Amino acid sequence: MVTIGKNEIPNKSTELSVKQFSKVNEILRSENEPIEKWYQIFTYLGADESDINDLEFDEFKEVIRLFNDSESKDLEIQRTIEIDGYTYQAYKEDFKVSVKDLKAIEKLIAKNPNSYIAEMVAVLYKRTDLTEKEHYEPAHIKHKTTLFADQKASFALPIIWHVAKKMTNEIEKVDDESVA
Repeated sequence: MVTIGKNEIPNKSTELSVKQFSKVNEILRSENEPIEKWYQIFTYLGADESDINDLEFDEFKEVIRLFNDSESKDLEIQRTIEIDGYTYQAYKEDFKVSVKDLKAIEKLIAKNPNSYIAEMVAVLYKRTDLTEKEHYEPAHIKHKTTLFADQKASFALPIIWHVAKKMTNEIEKVDDESVA
């Protein structure tokens, strides 16, 4: 947590929900000026505007630095998660992303470039008591998106980093091979 005035502001993946993490990323990718972006982030996460306004610029920069203290991207992908009595599973033995999942994820990113994280996780984690067809039903993906948005970002980030890395590396290889 980072303190601004009398308020504690979540800044770690174990403190932020997937929804909060997505919103912070959306603000950071906006076209606003840097100070305005951080002002929006801190107020969104619970800081009082008056407390932010009273900060000296050097104090503001220090809060930003503390907020950005990076976490390891080497976290392990959680194989299963239980929510509301149901088990959702990302993989059985080794984590793999199918072409079907990647196609669905690409569509989600194109549709919601600033807020696709919970949806991506909803595609990759499948409820163990449902059929393959049911996993991909739009209503079910929407329902799971709502459930996963409330989970801690530390649950979602390892899988997001893995998929992003995989998509970038593999798509570049396919592009290189198609030119040859």
